Amino acid sequence: PLPPGPAGPFRDRGGVAVRIPLASGGSFAFHRRDGRERLGWFLGVSLLALAVGSWPLARRITRRLERVEAAAARWGGGDLGARVVVEGGDEVASLARTFNAAADRVEDLVAAQRRVLASASHELRSPLARVRLALELVADAHPSDVLTGAIRDVEVLDDTVAELLTAGRLVAMDRLEDAEEVDLAALVRDEAVRVGARVSGVEAVTVRGNPRLLGALVRNLLENAVRHGAPPIEVELTTGGLVVSDAGAGVPDAEKDKIFEPFYRPAGHDEGRDGGVGLGLHLCAQIARVHGGGVRCLDRPGGGSRFEVTLRA
Repeated sequence: PLPPGPAGPFRDRGGVAVRIPLASGGSFAFHRRDGRERLGWFLGVSLLALAVGSWPLARRITRRLERVEAAAARWGGGDLGARVVVEGGDEVASLARTFNAAADRVEDLVAAQRRVLASASHELRSPLARVRLALELVADAHPSDVLTGAIRDVEVLDDTVAELLTAGRLVAMDRLEDAEEVDLAALVRDEAVRVGARVSGVEAVTVRGNPRLLGALVRNLLENAVRHGAPPIEVELTTGGLVVSDAGAGVPDAEKDKIFEPFYRPAGHDEGRDGGVGLGLHLCAQIARVHGGGVRCLDRPGGGSRFEVTLRA
């Protein structure tokens, strides 16, 4: 049954209807159902239901991928112990297992390399000490420039071996285990006297740390300023660390991060003239890291270099 109305086509209940007038004065109407509108509604509702139903599954997969990404970021940042919890047996779980296996392999290789380096460095110290003693005894009996140079070379080699041992221990260390209260201001003033550096800033700075390592940090920064910079060399004590600056040529922007890499030496470096093997600033960065801080290289106003060290007070 269709409602009465004028002759002609009209829309009714989602379809097309047509009224045809009859000679008796009435009308005949027929209705053709249009399935396209119903199909559109059906598809829309179906897609909505599919989206709502698949959201929890999709979110579960993406959360697992996010955990893999976070672990990879931590691992790439230096945390070689970062791993992913393997969940399920699908492709994401396979990716997590592959990542964990690769991380285990790399961590084992790095640990083995560190053990070899530490063992070799330790074994070198005793024969170096004997060689140095023998050369000094011969130099006392028969002084010569050749023996003096040989003794100096042995001293440099011994210092390099000591730095290698220290660097190996620091890289494997997340934080200090033997921290104590250290008078950083007194330590800085003692080291500054050796190179004639001027000390300014706050009068008293106390930090928790290792006095031997902190002394090596300050000493390396001052020796770096003497070797590669120019007077005046200044040390400014701050409430959170210290700043070492010099009036030398400065460090190019492209090398400000590279100089903290182990064994990095800029182009044109001459060991005989400039000294060093590229471990001093690397040790500074590692020492600052295990003390809860860091070190960065900046330009000094007016020319020169400025090394800012932050430490956990």
